[in-house]
Amino acid sequence: MLSKWVYILIGNDLTGKTTFQKELLTELCGKPFKDRLACNIVWDIDAKFNSRLKNIFLINRSLQEKDFNDKVADYFTTSFHDADICILSSHLKKQDIEDAISECHKRYYNVGGVFWENSIYNDPVTNKEIASLNWDERFVLPNTFQTESDLWQKQISGLAKEFCTLLLERAKFQ
Repeated sequence: MLSKWVYILIGNDLTGKTTFQKELLTELCGKPFKDRLACNIVWDIDAKFNSRLKNIFLINRSLQEKDFNDKVADYFTTSFHDADICILSSHLKKQDIEDAISECHKRYYNVGGVFWENSIYNDPVTNKEIASLNWDERFVLPNTFQTESDLWQKQISGLAKEFCTLLLERAKFQ
C-alpha cells in the first residue's frame, strides 16, 4: 500500500452517515448490519475482492458523540485504530474537522472529505467553510431523498456500492 486514506463523512444528524457505514461494511466485509454498529472497530475486508485493501476502520458515531474531553487529539490517542481505509464521521464542526485532518496527516494518512448533498443544501455556508480546509480530496454524495422516503435506504445503499468500487479500484494504483 503506497498511500493510506481516511474519509471523513460530514453532516449533522439524519444525513445518512451511519447507514452509509453499515452499507460499506456489508459490501466490503460481507457482514450485513441492520442493528446498531459497534464503534471504533477494524473489520477485515472480504478476501473475494483480491485487493490490496485488507481492513477498514469504522468510527460509527460522529466525533462529537464520542467521549474525548472535547479534544479531537484525545480521540486519536485512545480510540482510533490504524487500517488500510478508515472512515470517520463528524457533524458540521469546523474546528473538530480541522483537528481531525491534522491528526490524520500526522499519522501519514491522506484525508478525503465526504460531503452530503442534503447537508450542503441545509447549511451551505458551513459546508463551504469546511470544504475550504486542507483536504487531500473532496467528494460530494448525491442524497436528495429524505429519511422518511422509501427510496432513502436504496439511495444510501447505491452510494455505498459506488464508494466501495472507488476504494477497490484506487487500491490497485495506490
